[in-house]
Amino acid sequence: MSTNTHLLRVGNFRQLLLLAICTSIIPFETLRSPAQCAGPAQWKQIGPAPLIVDSPIPAYTGSGPNSGHIEDIAIDPSGLSDQTIYVATAAGGIWKTVDGGSTWTPKTDGMPSVFTSAVALDPANSSIVYAGTGGDIYHGLGIYKSLDGGNTWTILGTNSLGVNIFRGASVFRIVIPSSSVLLVASSIGLYRSVDGGQSFGANAPLFNDWHPIPIGPGGTLTNQISISGLKADTGNPSIIYVAVTSKGIFKSVDGGASFPTPNFLTAANGATDDLEIIRIAQSTSPNTLTMYASVALNSSLTNGLKKLFRADLSINPNTAQQWREICAPGITGQDDYDQTLGVDPQNADRVYVGNDDFFMATNDANPLISIGQDVHYDNHALTFSPPSHFNSNPTRLYVGNDGGIAYTSDAGSHWAHPAGATTCSYQNGALATIGFYQIDMGRGSTANNAYNYGASQDNGLEVGSCPGTPWHQKFGGDGYEIAVDPLDPTHAIGLSDGGIVAWGAPPTGLPSTSYANYGWQNGIWFYFDPNGHVAYAATGTNLFRSTDQGYSFTLMHTFPQGLTGWGVSVAMSTASSTTAWVGLSDGTVAYTSDANLGAGSHWTPDISIPGAPSEGPCGLAVDPGNSAIVVVAYPNATVLKTTNYGVAWTDITDNLPYQPLRAVIIDPNHSPHSIIVAGDAGVLLHSDAGGGWQPLAAGLPPAEAMSLVIDYGPVPSLIRVGTYDRSAFELAYDRQYVDWRNNGTQDGTREHPFKTVTQAVNAPANGDARYIVIQAGDYPESPLTITQCGTLTAINGSATIH
Repeated sequence: MSTNTHLLRVGNFRQLLLLAICTSIIPFETLRSPAQCAGPAQWKQIGPAPLIVDSPIPAYTGSGPNSGHIEDIAIDPSGLSDQTIYVATAAGGIWKTVDGGSTWTPKTDGMPSVFTSAVALDPANSSIVYAGTGGDIYHGLGIYKSLDGGNTWTILGTNSLGVNIFRGASVFRIVIPSSSVLLVASSIGLYRSVDGGQSFGANAPLFNDWHPIPIGPGGTLTNQISISGLKADTGNPSIIYVAVTSKGIFKSVDGGASFPTPNFLTAANGATDDLEIIRIAQSTSPNTLTMYASVALNSSLTNGLKKLFRADLSINPNTAQQWREICAPGITGQDDYDQTLGVDPQNADRVYVGNDDFFMATNDANPLISIGQDVHYDNHALTFSPPSHFNSNPTRLYVGNDGGIAYTSDAGSHWAHPAGATTCSYQNGALATIGFYQIDMGRGSTANNAYNYGASQDNGLEVGSCPGTPWHQKFGGDGYEIAVDPLDPTHAIGLSDGGIVAWGAPPTGLPSTSYANYGWQNGIWFYFDPNGHVAYAATGTNLFRSTDQGYSFTLMHTFPQGLTGWGVSVAMSTASSTTAWVGLSDGTVAYTSDANLGAGSHWTPDISIPGAPSEGPCGLAVDPGNSAIVVVAYPNATVLKTTNYGVAWTDITDNLPYQPLRAVIIDPNHSPHSIIVAGDAGVLLHSDAGGGWQPLAAGLPPAEAMSLVIDYGPVPSLIRVGTYDRSAFELAYDRQYVDWRNNGTQDGTREHPFKTVTQAVNAPANGDARYIVIQAGDYPESPLTITQCGTLTAINGSATIH
């Protein structure tokens, strides 16, 4: 089809949808309906998926490739091997593989919470999957149930009053001793259902409601107790063991309907009374009479010390010593954060203990030995191949930790990491579950935009590009902060454990790296002047400035009330490198108009903001074209704006969901400029044109959006978001640039635009929402043949096509 000879004028930043527009504006010979055109922009996952670990890396990182924090693992016992596996990630939802870990698919992206801490399969029908959610008031939403292998879900846990009793609670473990019988260990007690989760309680379904199970003689332990261990007896599913935090272990002989027995993990029968978190494991072969208990002692007294006990279940604890401590002196961890336990189902003497490191003992007379040399520290889950898949002895063992999932078939001599392929194609079918605190990227050109940087929970600092080069880990430990020089995408300043500052990280090959330790402790937040090279560092009450890309810093100013953190202490406009804004810990802000003077700068301090909470902002954004326009976002979902250097403020919180905010940016490629925030409710956009807050685009999972970065050189702007446990995403557009002045290389990029509109509208599509960005001028291209939908945008004036 083609246009006739009528003029088509596209004004500066005016956007028109080709073929899906009003005929009074552009009279096409044939029109297609808007439904036939490509939909709105989508968020696209850009990795890490997973993360390549380069040497040298500390031992606690493992050999990788690494993904993120895994809380639980469930293996489908059908078939002949461990092909179908589910994992519950701490803040990235349930993921599933059907090929033993070569590829993975997220299964709960469409659910309201992706904070998952438990996953279990019905033993009679492995297509029935249960997932426990957990977290704070926003993320603990009950139990998910799927009847089709995780493709669709319903939410369980609503009582007869219409209230989900697990809201704001954490489900730690789900045990299914027989079909449709569920036992749920949670932060608010133990619950039981005999009808597949429709109702819970000691007398369910008679009460048709949810009730915690009484535990201990007389039912003295019921409400508001935390369950740290739960398992069905390996030989008799009617026997259930439950470990109650700070109390002990109790036994049921009626399938978990009641636990009338006394605590049998006490000092009186050989264990200890000084206990907190308890994990339990039971032998299968040669008999079921051996039980192990990993006990975290009172952390206020022992600094995370753990002990390992072994019991002979044939001994009556009321008449003889049942427990004895074995081979685990000095094992420490982070209280209940990294504590798991398992006993090989084919060998009662082979016990595995996961704390920070991973250990094994093959005889309780021998000490535990570390076998986690290739496994990431901080272990949370431990699962064995089901009996129907036994093809090795020792039994294949899977562990879930802060680096994802790993398995061994030879008791730790060799480990594999089935996290999917480390290719860098979009949606590559690998675990994309890195927990970012901060991300940043190169700016200024298509080539610079290929550089991605991140600072993540327990996976340190990473760098990469997608598509192209997979992400690589540069430093281990917890990465807190990262900032990239806008004029040099190979140069970044980052913070990983202990105040280490690093720079120089090109994503291709093994990057050269320099380090420096300024003696600062954790709590340093970096920022680069958007015009490049000049860097800022905020720590405590002090703001530092560097004129050499962060190789050296000098004190710029001290703020008595302290600077806010997480990379939002400083913000500037592209229009001015002399005006800098800072957020302060009491909710106020300050600015200087002579930042170039360094220590000689003059500050307008303590600018009070009416309606602001008395806490530090989570984000500051300065309009790229005007240093007087500033938006301040607070963690409690309050957003305020000034257009006159803080003389007056407007509350634009409007209809913003009351969930924590993390970051804010201003996008100048809208008219009027739009404000974009990120937080637990996702990424939302607000425009002064009205309409309140709206989701910026589709396709972003309900993960915590921790960090936003923008390059407004492209049209539309290039925006990326770093999430906690769902890696990073990009707002994906198919951008084609046109400039009638270009007589050189022409590939449609910003650097090498097409010369004609015809080239752009008929260039091969990549499936993303298409934008054709036209340099102002005259384009005599009649007739103009159009074969696909898109949006025209003229820049630097009006474009005329005739």
